[in-house]
Amino acid sequence: MNKRDNFTQKTKEILAKRVAYLCSNPNCQKQTVGASLANEKFVNIGIAAHITAASINGPRYNDQLTVDERKNIANAIWLCSNCASLIDKDDLTYTVNLLLKWKKISEEKAKRKIENNINCPSDNKNSIIQINSDNITFSYNQKGFSCNIKYNFIKETICFQYFPSKENWNEINNELNWEDPFYFMSHSFKNKLQRLIEKNNETEIYNLILEVKKIISLKGIQGVSEYIFNTENKKHGIPPYQDFIKAFELFIEKDIKYEPKIVGHLMYFKTEKEEYTINTYEGKVKELKSFVENFSTEEIYTMTNKNIWSEIYIDAGILKEDFVPQLLDNWEIYWDNLFQKILKEVGSIEHLKSLKNKSYRQFQTFIESYNDIGNIIQFAYKIDDYALYPLCVLTMLQIFDAECCFLEYCEWEFESLEWSSIWIDEEDENLPIFYIKPI
Repeated sequence: MNKRDNFTQKTKEILAKRVAYLCSNPNCQKQTVGASLANEKFVNIGIAAHITAASINGPRYNDQLTVDERKNIANAIWLCSNCASLIDKDDLTYTVNLLLKWKKISEEKAKRKIENNINCPSDNKNSIIQINSDNITFSYNQKGFSCNIKYNFIKETICFQYFPSKENWNEINNELNWEDPFYFMSHSFKNKLQRLIEKNNETEIYNLILEVKKIISLKGIQGVSEYIFNTENKKHGIPPYQDFIKAFELFIEKDIKYEPKIVGHLMYFKTEKEEYTINTYEGKVKELKSFVENFSTEEIYTMTNKNIWSEIYIDAGILKEDFVPQLLDNWEIYWDNLFQKILKEVGSIEHLKSLKNKSYRQFQTFIESYNDIGNIIQFAYKIDDYALYPLCVLTMLQIFDAECCFLEYCEWEFESLEWSSIWIDEEDENLPIFYIKPI
């Protein structure tokens, strides 16, 4: 039987008190001690768990440690019984580095709570969320392109082992230029981190950082591109990164060198002579759905085709009494949002008032002519292409089954002559079809 290097009772007590008897798993934080029904007794569900195992063959065992080091408080983390069991059953996920970071976070939180109670006894200021523009920054130095994360007690730098050309590095904004093949990947990664910061999910932030560092060591920055593309798009049914690669290689001649570039839900491929984009139904639906969910009138105006929306409207047809009230609500939302945005950016909205009055007159013209116009999408575009037209598109999608409209849009888009279709396996009808066109 293997000898266990257990902690002393004194070590356990100090360990528990340093985190205020709370589980050190940032996603748990369960209270581990409380009163018993019997007087002068208490219930304790906390455990002084070993970061590296107490005996040979245990989880995360380190044979380089001495007995005293293995029994030292530096090798201990206070957890509830459930989390203590969890970390030992999955030592590949719950690594030494992750547990050390859990411990540091929990001790710092306990320390901060006491400081807050001393300095601000009348305020409830236990939250330590610090979200600002400096949480995630990019840099470029002798080590290459890097991402720097500073949030609460997290201070990490991810070196992508990538050296962009001088033309592709923006020194003013400290970021890659949009021409760089990894520009969109870097911003997708930053947005992914920012979402976790907004949720105050430190464990997931650490997990993501560790995962990306591991990928870089194996596949470099191209591997991170693949990882970000797959994780951001899988839930929308968009094919994986490697399927896009296969589709492009089926399309071009063998031995032609190319450079892939992810842009959200689609990919670009640059060869020596040409540049192509590859898209899918699933990706286009995701894009259109985001425009509706985010009330993105500008994107509808700039990134969609009015002729396709016009065809969808002809097929649908909407009564005036159904369309106009909804359009009016959207028109009000549009101008409220615009006023708030300009007020925040400029500090004055006086110049917008005349524009709103003009827009309302255009809106009235549209309403008065509604029953006499065959295609209201085209008509709205002629009256006011920048605001009224995308608002009409949004209104149509809100009234009808948006999913059906999205699929119909894809049919019109990808069946046009500018796109060519690619099947990576023509015998499997369940696989998605890829659509490619030169830029």
